[in-house]
This record gives sequence, C-alpha cells and structure tokens, in this order.
Amino acid sequence: MKTRNLILAVLSVFVLSSCSAELIAPAERTATKSILETEYNALNVTSVNSEMVSLPAITLSEAENILKSLRSHKNAKEDLQVNTHDEGEAHIWDLLMKQTIDYKYSFSIELHITSYDDGSLFYNGYNAGCTLDKILWKVGGFSFESDKNSPDDFKFKSTSDIFIKIAANNGKFEFYKVPVAITGTYQPKKQSSNYTYTL
Repeated sequence: MKTRNLILAVLSVFVLSSCSAELIAPAERTATKSILETEYNALNVTSVNSEMVSLPAITLSEAENILKSLRSHKNAKEDLQVNTHDEGEAHIWDLLMKQTIDYKYSFSIELHITSYDDGSLFYNGYNAGCTLDKILWKVGGFSFESDKNSPDDFKFKSTSDIFIKIAANNGKFEFYKVPVAITGTYQPKKQSSNYTYTL
C-alpha cells in the first residue's frame, strides 16, 4: 500500500511538473516575441515568399542586436556618388547614397533623376539594397517633391520593411516584418544628397 501511494505521489509530481512546463513555455514565447513587437513595431508574418524563406535563420537575440545597432546608427558613415551623362537636352543623374552602420551593415539607395536646361527636374525611379544577408530590406518606392522651405531643393521619403527569419525552439521558423521610414534631401545646385531612416 505504501509503495503504491509512493508511486502515485511520484507520478503526480511528474504530471504536475510536465503540465506546468507546458503552461509556462507558451507564456515565455509570447514574452519573447513581444520584444520585437513592442520595441520595433514588428509584425509576425504568416504569408512568406521565396526570398524570405531563403534568409538564414538567426536567433532572437541576434535579431535584437542587429536592430539595436541599426536604430542607434552606431559608427555611421555616409558616402555619395553622383554619376551624370547627357542624352540630348536631358541630363541624367544617378545619385548613389550609401550608409554603413557599425562598419558592417551597408544600405544603399540610388535615385535616378533627369534634369533639363530650363530647370525642370524629374524623378525616374530608384534602386535599393543592403549588404547584410541576414535580413531582407524591401523599399516601397519613393515620393519626390520640392522643399517648400527651400524651393531649389527636393525632399524624398519612403516606407520600407526589414524581414527577419527567426529560429524557433520547436525547429520551425518565425518571420517578422519591421517597418522602417526613410527620409532624405537632394540639392541639385550642390549635387549633394543624404538620407536617414528610423525604425
């Protein structure tokens, strides 16, 4: 009888500890997920494409470190290259702005501008890229308009997203989308341009 009671008591302890582990694990995962959601407005993405699937899986702490570094613009260095050529009366300018963060994460935006001798200027699209293979950076196009405070200059802005693939504990993956706002200026007379982003 004592042996039977002892066995039942031991089984009860195992069942209770197993149940409590099951109850705690989802709460821990929710708390962990909320770090990206609350700090960086990240959204959990359920519909993924081949580009997202091919991302290397990283840990949550690695994702946090990358986003933290990007947000702080730590050790930021900016480069601008302006490539010009003429096509008849049109002057074609390709403005390549590159920003390197923490000596390793480089984001580049190239704006294509057409200018005419009468002073008119047209925006003809963009290219954007990132050298960090652990994330996918998708830019949603740029708005380009004259600066009301400085009519000879122009402002541009865009919304974009950083996609991250997180290795989950169960051997599966979770995908997150972090919104990134881009703003910049372009001064044709000085042929200078710059941009910044916030996340």
